Amino acid sequence: MTKYNELAIQRYWNSLSTETVLKTTDNAVVNIISAGTWNSSGGPDFLNARIKLEDKIIAGDIEIHLRASDWFRHNHELNPAYFNVILHVALVDDLTSEQRELLPPLVILKKIKSSDDVLPNVKTGICSRSFIGRSREEMLEFLEAAGMERFYEKSLKLTSEALTEGIERATLRSAFEALGYKNNRDNFIELFNRFFEYSENIRIQHYEVILWGESGLLPDPAVSPPAKPLLEFETACWNQWWLIRIKSRPDIKWRRGASRPFNSPERRIAATVQFVRMFGEKPLQHVVEIANRMPTYHDFNQRLLEMLQLDDPLWNHWTNFYSPLKSSSAVLGEARALEMAVNVLLPALAAYGKINKIDGLAEFAAKAWRQLPPLQKNIVTRTAAAKWFGDHPYRKLIYTNAASSQGAMLLYRKFCESCSSDCAGCRLNNSLC
Repeated sequence: MTKYNELAIQRYWNSLSTETVLKTTDNAVVNIISAGTWNSSGGPDFLNARIKLEDKIIAGDIEIHLRASDWFRHNHELNPAYFNVILHVALVDDLTSEQRELLPPLVILKKIKSSDDVLPNVKTGICSRSFIGRSREEMLEFLEAAGMERFYEKSLKLTSEALTEGIERATLRSAFEALGYKNNRDNFIELFNRFFEYSENIRIQHYEVILWGESGLLPDPAVSPPAKPLLEFETACWNQWWLIRIKSRPDIKWRRGASRPFNSPERRIAATVQFVRMFGEKPLQHVVEIANRMPTYHDFNQRLLEMLQLDDPLWNHWTNFYSPLKSSSAVLGEARALEMAVNVLLPALAAYGKINKIDGLAEFAAKAWRQLPPLQKNIVTRTAAAKWFGDHPYRKLIYTNAASSQGAMLLYRKFCESCSSDCAGCRLNNSLC
């Protein structure tokens, strides 16, 4: 039993076919309709699954553990993120009878096949025939059109938020959220709110100290002093922080689980500092200036992405106050810079143009966005490619540009996830038939 770990069980679950039949610990029959989408961030391990439990079809999430008691060890019973778990899966049943009463239905896997596959054993959907039957140009146009819908949804959301706080502040809030990545988005919104409790004059002069101080990540020099190369930085922050902080309050509870060293909360704070240093509190003014200077969409995109790749002379080399990185890495690299442009700045630029009635700016933002390169592959786009195209060359169309990859994500989440990959109930598939 000890040769397995939780990742191995997740991989096994990820490979299950729709014909799989299991039994719960209380002998109820479970038919797998959809194993769900493997979740790489916080929360249950698989989202939007669909099972048939006895005679009832249920949609929800799946949680995987090595030992069933890990549910309580990880405090899932107190976490709202786990309230929609419909099936708990483990290798070892070490629960008391009282604990079992508090859990969702439990399946104990007798043995699993070890697998290094990261993609689910996805069968092509019914819609695959319609997708592959289109011309390459028609299929790409379909994906890009869905991508543009996603772009306008993001822009409209920022426009709505701008009604209460202004478009620049709404954009900066979204940038903070994006800098938190998946695990710490809510924490970065909390950091943003704390940051703006300070007066504008204090923020402009001491933004770096405020961000580090309010983050709660500065170590106590008397209890746990940092590594020597960071001691001067930490001391300087503390010396100023004592003078300007508004009040003492609970530290932000940073999530570090499954996070790579170069994505640590400390490096995300360093990236936020550099973002504010580069763009100030009105990032869209800078983006508009770039748009006015650049003769083509390509030149604009290239210049914006260059500006968004942020270096920190100190934090390029450290993961936290104690551990150096094995090799230097920008606090905001090329891939994350592209995500910031795709998900925040260009949709915000379109909103800015409409709000301020600047002729052609919203259209410029949309056309520039459409020409951005695709984001990195993720479990959603890879699953979509497998489900819609199988081994057909059209699977590469998803990664043509930002619009096509974003379109694939919108379509998968809007249709495949909403019906838990049960093609018979998919509104998109029914409209294509």
